[in-house]
Amino acid sequence: MENSFSFSNSSTLQIVNCSLVKESLESGEALTKQQIAQMMQLSLPAVNAVVEQMLQTGEIIEKRAGFLCVLKNEKCYILNENHSFKLTVQVDFEKAVFTVCNYGDKKVFCQSKVLPKNQPAIDFFILSIEELFKSYKITSCAMAFPCAVNRGFIYPACEKFSELENINLQAVLQNRFNIPFVLQNAVNAAAFGFYKKNESFLFEKSPLIFAGFEENYPKICTIIEGKILNGFTSFAGNLSSVNKMRFSSSFSSTQKEEYFFEVVEYLAAFFNPQIIYFFKSDIIQNIPEDFKTKCTKKLPEIAQPKIELIDDFEYFCDFGLLTVCKNVSRETFLSKVEQTKD
Repeated sequence: MENSFSFSNSSTLQIVNCSLVKESLESGEALTKQQIAQMMQLSLPAVNAVVEQMLQTGEIIEKRAGFLCVLKNEKCYILNENHSFKLTVQVDFEKAVFTVCNYGDKKVFCQSKVLPKNQPAIDFFILSIEELFKSYKITSCAMAFPCAVNRGFIYPACEKFSELENINLQAVLQNRFNIPFVLQNAVNAAAFGFYKKNESFLFEKSPLIFAGFEENYPKICTIIEGKILNGFTSFAGNLSSVNKMRFSSSFSSTQKEEYFFEVVEYLAAFFNPQIIYFFKSDIIQNIPEDFKTKCTKKLPEIAQPKIELIDDFEYFCDFGLLTVCKNVSRETFLSKVEQTKD
């Protein structure tokens, strides 16, 4: 069955078709127009129009099929991986890591910068991004902060970002650079990245629970059917407002064990997950097998979750942000389509 859309103007339909053609080429395989049309259930004239447009803009490259291919004399097309770039920014309380990836998701630049003490944070981000714009055609950006994030605003858990609390940083950056920006909580981004990397292996019927730490407080991310549970103001899972949940570096071994028992008990009772994933950090370096056994023994058999530790928080956070960058243009477009229907 052929894809069909009933949008109000031809330019809107062209954007949708362009998105579908790009999606068909993301595997890196060279495809003919006929193959693209069959794969995406589009008409051949629609594919032809999009391909010709993308050739002119340089988004795709024309090539001949390989010698062993049946279609060796036909024109094939692949994405131009260096036509545009995506920017991810991971921010913690001491530094920000700027990473640029090409359209094929290959990392082409990465730099860690210490957050300046005598420069406004917003100026630091603008100047850093402006430098990258000089070298790369960046078309989308996703940023992660160790704070609650809601509709472009961040709600800091410490004084480090207090100057940004009443500023819609997302809107400021979008207006400045005229590209889509998305701000996310860092644990949410890492959880989403882990989920997307392991999507086919994770359980569909169980909530996925991820636990990280921000300023010594647990930050819980819940993913249900592929979507993050953000709550009414995206504050879901931020336990920084619950004083008794603060982790202290002065805890004895027994206190640490009791603390994590309590976290697991709460999560098991509220969400009944099959697995609870903890992100490795300074607070939690390992999970002894005897701790896992003690945890399950304290809970009813029907509520006992597996407990796993995920290493490389930064890797999964960056992958989550990169996935957001790939989706943000389509999401922005779809929201505009919904507006035209009203």
